[in-house]
Amino acid sequence: MLRALSVLFFVPLQVAALRDAHELFVGILVAIAAVNLCAAWLDGASKDLLAVWASGCLILTGALVAMLLGVEFAYLVSYLPPLFLYGFLALYFGRSLLPGQEPVITRFRRIEAGQVSGGWSTYTRRLTAIWTILFVLLLIWTAALPFVASLATWTFFAVFGAPAIMLGLFFGEHVYRALIHGKEGRAHPVRTLRIMSDPRAWIHTSANGPAGRTNKS
Repeated sequence: MLRALSVLFFVPLQVAALRDAHELFVGILVAIAAVNLCAAWLDGASKDLLAVWASGCLILTGALVAMLLGVEFAYLVSYLPPLFLYGFLALYFGRSLLPGQEPVITRFRRIEAGQVSGGWSTYTRRLTAIWTILFVLLLIWTAALPFVASLATWTFFAVFGAPAIMLGLFFGEHVYRALIHGKEGRAHPVRTLRIMSDPRAWIHTSANGPAGRTNKS
C-alpha cells in the first residue's frame, strides 16, 4: 500500500520536467525513493533491494542540496535513478542465470506451484534471460536519451514509456504461457504480482539447495 503512493508523484514529476524545474524534479525523486525504501523495509525485502533504495535516497538528497547551493551540473544526477534501477535489475536477473543459481522466474514458479518440473525449469530460465536482456536495453536507451532529447521527453519515457514496455512483456507472456502450457500455464497476473511481493521471491537461492531443486519428471 505504501509503495503505491509512488504513483501519485508521477504527474507532478512530469510537470516539473516540462517546466525545467530541476530542483523540484529532484525533490520529487527523493520522495519517491524514500517511500520505496520504507515500503521495502516494512516488507522485509532483501539487503540488495534495501541498499538500492537507500543509495538512491542519499545520492538524490546530496544532489538536491548541491543544486540549492548553486553547484553547476548537479541536476544531471536526476537522470540516475532509472539507470540504477535497470542496472540493478539486469545484474540481479543476470546473476541468477549463473551456474549453481536458481533463475529469478524459476523461483517465482516454485513459490507458485511448490515445485518446478523440467519443462518449466527451461521455460522460466529462458524467460529470466529475456527480462535480463530487456533491462539491459532499457538501461542503454535511458542513458542515451538525454543526449538527443529534452528532460521532458526523457521523463515521459522513464515514467510512462519504459513501464509500458515492461507491462507489455508481462501481460503478453501470461497470454503466451497459457497458449503453450494449457491449463497448467494459466496464471492470473494478479497472482503473479502477489508472488513478486513475497520477500522470498527476491532472495537468491542455489539451484542445488533445498529451495532450488527441480523436479525432473
